Amino acid sequence: MGCKALRTLDAALGLHRRGLLDDAASRFYFALFQATIFALERRGERASDHRPGSSGWTHWMVVRSIARVRGFPRDELLCAQLRRLRLRADYGMEPVRWTEIEDLRREVERFVREFGE
Repeated sequence: MGCKALRTLDAALGLHRRGLLDDAASRFYFALFQATIFALERRGERASDHRPGSSGWTHWMVVRSIARVRGFPRDELLCAQLRRLRLRADYGMEPVRWTEIEDLRREVERFVREFGE
């Protein structure tokens, strides 16, 4: 999963450089999602620890668990903001603007590079 997060981040950065911000927002979210799961599982956590019987991580499990990875409560806000932006990018009519994604991009890069390896 760690290498997958880094590949997804690389794809997001390429889309971002090309100005394809809707697609970049979606890939940035999934890079963060994948890196979080990788970090939690490396610590021995499983999805079933959060929801008995669950075989996979849900988006809300990741949002609620991400703050434990670095010990930063603000990571939960980062994940929730990026998830909302990703949903709008994938399904909404209003495109993602550069100003909306730029700060999030920097934080996702830091997180994924730290925990996605």
